[in-house]
Amino acid sequence: LNIVSYRVTLAVLQYQTAVMRGDFDTANELLGGIPVEEYTKVARFLESQGFKEEALQVTQDPDHKFDLSLELGLVDTAHQILLETPEDDKDSTDTQTKWKRLSDAALKDTNLELVEAASIASSDFSGLLLFYSATGNYAGVERLAKLATDGGKTNVAFVANLITGNVEACVDLLIATKRLPEAAFFVRTYLPSRIDEVVSLWKK
Repeated sequence: LNIVSYRVTLAVLQYQTAVMRGDFDTANELLGGIPVEEYTKVARFLESQGFKEEALQVTQDPDHKFDLSLELGLVDTAHQILLETPEDDKDSTDTQTKWKRLSDAALKDTNLELVEAASIASSDFSGLLLFYSATGNYAGVERLAKLATDGGKTNVAFVANLITGNVEACVDLLIATKRLPEAAFFVRTYLPSRIDEVVSLWKK
């Protein structure tokens, strides 16, 4: 076991030496003699030397791959990595944060389709509201109103419904959330036909 460990350590050191000399032909040959389980450690070394593209090719750690992809501006690669997230981890806080980071990176890259997909995946309803409003996506705002309602984000749902002119849904949201004074003033301005109904609920 000690001999094996020594040989692995020696191979890693030889690899690192070749990289520092800029001799990647030799480094690539030496990489074949390093166990795959050591690749992420090797990739961290490559990253520390500024060779991020090479590190991305070597690392076996999905989190490391994702971080490197974003740093290199490879948003499609980062997207593919997130799509391969195990089912048990898809709803974790860490995964949601990654989707949000991907959305921000895609926006910088003006990849609007990916911005939308990543924002939906991360349940970033506020971000979607801003995105759809800025791009004039009426159908998107309509879809968002339902998504936000189902997700319990009533403030976003209310604004989305108001933007699309669905005042009936706005009133229903205010009633469902016990915002009856606001509902009464709202129907007085936008939906007089429901004044009696809402005022009666308010009185009760």
